[in-house]
Amino acid sequence: HLYGPKIICRREMSAAVSEITVRRGKMNKNKKFKRLFAIGMAAAILATGCSGGKSEDASGGSSAKADKKTIKWLHHYSEDSTRKWIEEITRQYTEETGVEFDIQAVSYDEYQTLLKAKIASDDAPDLFDLTASDLKQFKENGYVEDLSGAEFWDNLIESAKESSKVDGVNYFMPFEANASAAYYNAEVFEKAGITELPETYTEFIDVLKKLEGSGVVPIAFGAQEAWTITNDYRADMLQQVLGENPDWMKDLEARDAKFADDKTFLETLEKFKERHNYGNKEQFGTDWNKATEMVATGEAAMVINGSWSISAIQEKNPDVEIKCFPVPATEKPEDTRLTTWSGDGFVVYSGSEVKQEVMDFLKVMTGQESGNIWQNDAKRLSVIKDLPEAADPALGEISAYMNEGKLFDVSSMQNEFTGEYYDANVEILTKYLLGEIKTPEDAAAALDKKFDEIQSRQ
Repeated sequence: HLYGPKIICRREMSAAVSEITVRRGKMNKNKKFKRLFAIGMAAAILATGCSGGKSEDASGGSSAKADKKTIKWLHHYSEDSTRKWIEEITRQYTEETGVEFDIQAVSYDEYQTLLKAKIASDDAPDLFDLTASDLKQFKENGYVEDLSGAEFWDNLIESAKESSKVDGVNYFMPFEANASAAYYNAEVFEKAGITELPETYTEFIDVLKKLEGSGVVPIAFGAQEAWTITNDYRADMLQQVLGENPDWMKDLEARDAKFADDKTFLETLEKFKERHNYGNKEQFGTDWNKATEMVATGEAAMVINGSWSISAIQEKNPDVEIKCFPVPATEKPEDTRLTTWSGDGFVVYSGSEVKQEVMDFLKVMTGQESGNIWQNDAKRLSVIKDLPEAADPALGEISAYMNEGKLFDVSSMQNEFTGEYYDANVEILTKYLLGEIKTPEDAAAALDKKFDEIQSRQ
């Protein structure tokens, strides 16, 4: 399949692992980093499945021959509309230049493991994406190209280049603007008699109760996929803790702060669990696709996640009207704001043999035609400048909130835990939501213990 991950059969697994072992002896100064990456290779191989089929490029044929230039692109976009954007822009670029694409897609939860495994086995993609938080380890090991002098910056809004710098250098190209909010089925709200959107936490709980009383699931959670949990609390918890301390995540990872000492965190954690009580049954047996389908069909009223939710829902029902509102976190209406941030940035592998071709492609990716497809067909916000106003109602509402200043932008802050800290955070939050950890205080203590253990190994 065009967007399926490259297939490696189980019978090839032992050979692949052996190859990593052989390569280990040839590692350069980054050998420790690569060795750590390599340990996830076997799991990553199994995660991609097993088939006798061939990997396909963006023009639909078999893998490019040796005399043709091919850009390897690894991504984690799951929505069909976003993948159609990829299909269209790569098709056009291939037609114009003859450069072909080897596109591999995996779920977000598997993405980092597979990316690191590919780097460890000298099969790194030429183009991939990272968050600003994840970029650090790749930058420190010399795996990402300096993009500061690239031509595509002229196609992006003025703030994009400055806000995406890491240690004064542009290593990744921002492309998407995101907004965490409640994305809801307008018809479901109307049938439940909800005429005013909540502006305080108490009003929000009242809305959830009213929806539940109307016979629908108030919130659909797809917690089978870990990334949905962290994007869930972005809507309210993140702006509360980062509003008090922009270095909150950095301090916690450095162990200069403790979860247990943070009163705001404990309060938001309690509210986080309370809203999950108004969710679907078997939340951890429901994936993102099913959660958005529930909203599309009216079985559920809303999801709480990023602005990519719009296209994910409308793919299941093109006629559904999706709108959004900021998730209230306090009893003060002025505190109710969208959490916004620049999305993952596209990165060029420093060792790529088609580096110039990738740079040229990024210029095409940031052009007006690409931006219009992204915004109007993929239903996602873009940082490409001079695009017409988005036609979709939900995107229009996001723009209105932004224009009114009802936002809290976390782009310049560390807004996600990194590496093992991310995994530990998801693990403890999962146990907390499942009831295995009973109180916010117990969850905070468990997080501190996990973070201390990770810090002691570094």
